Parts: sequence; C-alpha cells; structure tokens
Amino acid sequence: MLIPWGEFFVGLGLILGLATIPALIAGAFMNINFMMAGVGLSSPDLEFLAIAIILLVIGKGRYYYGFDRFVISYIKQRNFHKQKYVADIEGQTP
Repeated sequence: MLIPWGEFFVGLGLILGLATIPALIAGAFMNINFMMAGVGLSSPDLEFLAIAIILLVIGKGRYYYGFDRFVISYIKQRNFHKQKYVADIEGQTP
C-alpha cells in the first residue's frame, strides 16, 4: 500500500514541479530498490535512474518550469528577508 502512494506523490511532484529535488531523490531511491530486488540492469529502470541523476545535477534550470520557482522565492522572501538598519547620526534620520 505504501509503494503506490510513494509513486503517486513522486509523479505528482515531478509533473507539477513542486518539491522537485525531494521527488527526484525519492524516485531514484525507489528505482534503486526495485533494481536490487531482482529486476536487473537490462530493464528500462537503469535509463530512468540515469535521467533522475541528470535532473538532479542540472542546476537552476529545474526550477524554471514548475511551481518550485514561486514557492522557493516566496519562502526566501518570507523567511530570509534582511532588515535594513540606518544609523542615527547626531539625531538626524534620513
């Protein structure tokens, strides 16, 4: 019962582009486990694993076409904003 839900959420994350990195890591982990379970290296699973590894190392391009672009910028803006403090020099404020 857990494998179909995992596959569903990995697929949903990759299709929507939301939480792409965790979805790629979870998908690659499941793929490696299926390969070690006896499917073998001659199946298309090896190609899917290679695609997942390539997508992991692509860089910023993976955030351009999905919801990650909006979610990550919102999180950065909300949590990591920097307040600008202006020094008060002899009672004068700009």
